[in-house]
Amino acid sequence: MSITDRIPGLKGLGRHRAKTPAQLRRELDAALCGLSLMATEIDELRAKRNQLEAQLDEAGIELSGARHDLHLAGNEQKRLHAALRAWEARWANTHPVSVPAPRDVRGDDGRPTAPQGIDVSSIRAIYPVTPIVQQPASPGATNPANIPAAQNGKEAAA
Repeated sequence: MSITDRIPGLKGLGRHRAKTPAQLRRELDAALCGLSLMATEIDELRAKRNQLEAQLDEAGIELSGARHDLHLAGNEQKRLHAALRAWEARWANTHPVSVPAPRDVRGDDGRPTAPQGIDVSSIRAIYPVTPIVQQPASPGATNPANIPAAQNGKEAAA
C-alpha cells in the first residue's frame, strides 16, 4: 500500500488524464507565438516612443529658439523706442512752436467785440449771403442753377 492510498485527499479518482504530447506541443506553440507577437508589439511601441521623444526634443529646441528670438526682438523694440523718444525730444527742441499769448477780445461790458482786421462789408455787398435751400433728391438737385439768387442784397423768397 502506498502513501497516496492512505491519505484520502491525495487519492485520485482516475478520471483525470494527463495531456498528450501533441496537445502540449500545440499549447507551447501557441504560447511561443503569443510571446513573439508581444515582443514585436513591444519593439514597435518602443520605436514609436523613441520617434515621439525625438520630435519632442526638436520642438523644444525650436521653442527655445523662438523664445530667444522674441526676447531679442523685444530688446530691439525697446532700444528703438528709446531712440525715437530721444529724436522726438531733439526735434522738438530745435523746432519750437511759438504761439502768441491769447488776447482778451472782450469789451468793457464783458461781451465779445467785433473782429479786428479786414473790412468785409464791401465783399458782402458784392457777394450777398444766400440761404441754404434744401433740395429734393433728384438728378437736378446738384445743379447750381437750382439755387435761388439773392435780390437787391436781400434773401430770395423761398
